[in-house]
Amino acid sequence: SLAALHPASPRHESRAYRSPLFSRRSAVLAPLATLLALPLSAVPASARSYKGDDPLTLRLRQSREELAACGPLLEQRRWDEVRKVTSVLLAAMTFKGYTGESVKSRAAAWAAAGDAARSSSLLSKRTALMRRISALENGVYAAQTN
Repeated sequence: SLAALHPASPRHESRAYRSPLFSRRSAVLAPLATLLALPLSAVPASARSYKGDDPLTLRLRQSREELAACGPLLEQRRWDEVRKVTSVLLAAMTFKGYTGESVKSRAAAWAAAGDAARSSSLLSKRTALMRRISALENGVYAAQTN
């Protein structure tokens, strides 16, 4: 009946109340968009000009490229491939692995060498990235299990 379509009708209100504010896709893609929205200017000039070819730096650069390519994987619902990318990045942040160094151990080495400000800056960036990656993984897990 036409009464059900009227905005003041209880049936119309209950249908509007039950609809989600955001779609599942937007909930899954939001952490990735936030992660990729960091401007290059947020990275210190000393870090941008560093042309390090050590294994950790190379691993992090490769992970950044792989993470940037996750948008289409998310849209295609290829959850396992997204989780492979995030797991490699999370490992590089904490565990030394085959590179012999992690972001966490590099910050500790800088602190031990007397560069506490640089170490603190790296650790705060690491923490922010870890939170965003965790949010992305939680979104992927939620989408995968629904």
